[in-house]
Amino acid sequence: MVRASPRHDLSLLTGAYAADAIDDPAERARFEQHMRHCAQCSGEVRGLAETAAKMALASARPAPEPMRDRVLEAVSRTRQLSPAAAHHRSAEKAPRQIRPGWIAAAAGLAAAACLGVATVALHTRARASGERWLATVRVASLGVGRLRPAIVSAASVLVALACLTEIARVTLVESRLESRNEPAAVRVERALAIAPRDAEARWARARLRLAQARRVWESGQAPDGRVLASWEERRPSALAGFTGAIEDAEVAIRARPADPYLHETLARAHGDAAAIDETERARHQAAAFASMRRAIALSPHNPHLYRSLAALALGQPEPVVPVALAAARAAIERDPALLPGIAERFLGLGLTEAQWADLVPNTSLDRLELGLLLDRAGLAAAAEDEFRRAGALGSKDASLAEWALARSLMRRGDAARAFEVLDAAPGDPELLLLRAQALSTAGDAAALDAYRAAVGSAEKLAARRATDPLPADAPRARALVASVQGRDAGRVVRYRRALAEFLSDRQLWEQSAREWDGVIAEAPGDPTAHHERALALRGAGRTAEALEESRRAVALDGSSVPFRMALAQNLWESEQYYQAMNEWRAVLSGEPGNIEARLALARALRRAGDRASAVIEYRRVLDLAPGNADASRGLAALARSAGE
Repeated sequence: MVRASPRHDLSLLTGAYAADAIDDPAERARFEQHMRHCAQCSGEVRGLAETAAKMALASARPAPEPMRDRVLEAVSRTRQLSPAAAHHRSAEKAPRQIRPGWIAAAAGLAAAACLGVATVALHTRARASGERWLATVRVASLGVGRLRPAIVSAASVLVALACLTEIARVTLVESRLESRNEPAAVRVERALAIAPRDAEARWARARLRLAQARRVWESGQAPDGRVLASWEERRPSALAGFTGAIEDAEVAIRARPADPYLHETLARAHGDAAAIDETERARHQAAAFASMRRAIALSPHNPHLYRSLAALALGQPEPVVPVALAAARAAIERDPALLPGIAERFLGLGLTEAQWADLVPNTSLDRLELGLLLDRAGLAAAAEDEFRRAGALGSKDASLAEWALARSLMRRGDAARAFEVLDAAPGDPELLLLRAQALSTAGDAAALDAYRAAVGSAEKLAARRATDPLPADAPRARALVASVQGRDAGRVVRYRRALAEFLSDRQLWEQSAREWDGVIAEAPGDPTAHHERALALRGAGRTAEALEESRRAVALDGSSVPFRMALAQNLWESEQYYQAMNEWRAVLSGEPGNIEARLALARALRRAGDRASAVIEYRRVLDLAPGNADASRGLAALARSAGE
């Protein structure tokens, strides 16, 4: 709950707002702004307003037939006073004015209090046998003359005093709950000692009992410190916790029946109890689903409540998959950001492709995102089905669906089917890059031209100041593409890097070095680009330049083992032997088990004439990898040279 300040809690204005009793426009605006971000307060106001309207309708009765005739007769024979005369007469009858501020304040408090009582009454008067009145309506005359304002004033003061007592109690309870000097369980019990039926305190204890019961069931850690090894030992203790949570949630609901989160907590408690209580499973399940649906009815636009319903359905011993799928779809429809977390809950259920299709709303972006998630999870068939469904919707995201499908097929090594998708695709740089990768996988010589075409297409987009390599207009679509493409999403350097890597793989060193020059021009702080350029230069025989490029890579990322190993090799080939050995030692200080670095250091020590140190390094290699051929040959060579 969002709080304005310790002295003025906006969440306390729900009753006054529902009763239209906030006179200050600034106060009203602040509370309305607060409600936009607080689902609990907005739900409570909605429930109070609905309750007030229902109570008014429920108590309305038609006027008795004779009353109309009597009123009309009285009007016909009663002379009406002019405004001036009426004011003069009322002034004569009221020699002492009662301060209107006090009456307004007391009336506001009385309205809020009565509205709260009406809310509870509305939610408790329903019975299996039908509705019944909880109280009769009694009317008494306040008299006339000077006695009437005195009675009104006294009654207002009494109501105000009663409300002040309640406000003081609420403040004390909140101060106990919000204290940070004591454990949560102690704070809650102190609050309940002040107000045993306080909704907030009961809700807090229900959540604590839920967490404790789950801990007992899952880990066997009992509240008294014992470790319960078997499920039979854990069951009574865990059930006691769930039962206590149910009782607390029910008490809280009686005090605050329009709060959807209280009903959600009650549903969770019943659901957890159903999972371990075989004898009462049916009763708990029915109560859990009823409470969860009641929470949703109170806040039908809240996506998190639908997510909770899906979790409840999946958490049963026999998952209620149809209910879970429908709830998940409703949650994602209201907040697409929930899709990844919700989809993860369904991964282990072995859903069919049709069931996966039911998980999300039928929009191209929802299906595209689900397909990407399924593809990462290794559910290739379901992912392909989602990509094809997204493309069939015929929206402007069709290119994204084709790209995702072709990418998925390439990841599975199905280059032939990827070609079928890409042949019909437009010439976007990302689709051209996928085509180039497919050609490369197939060993087709046209791959080089395809890589160059992807770079050219990206450069044309950059010249138009367009940043999207695919026609992804919506921010969500761009975010999905960027999550797959990584750090270089939407930049020319992504495609130039792919071309440079292809050239290096084909050992076309000079061409590769030129492309890495272009990558470094766009990303000068990229250590990998400097390292790859060093490898290309070394392959082209440009040793001095390769050494300088390796130094730059290590300067940018000194923790990288491959970078230091390459630098050491370049130093050795440049006859800077001791510097090379220092680099290998630096690698071993961080990775003592690096066999490649130990062998390189041993060979260097042997060539430098330090035979004793070389023997030590070779033996360390054999300790790490008994039977290592290089270490065995090195020791044999050292033994022969010693014998000579």
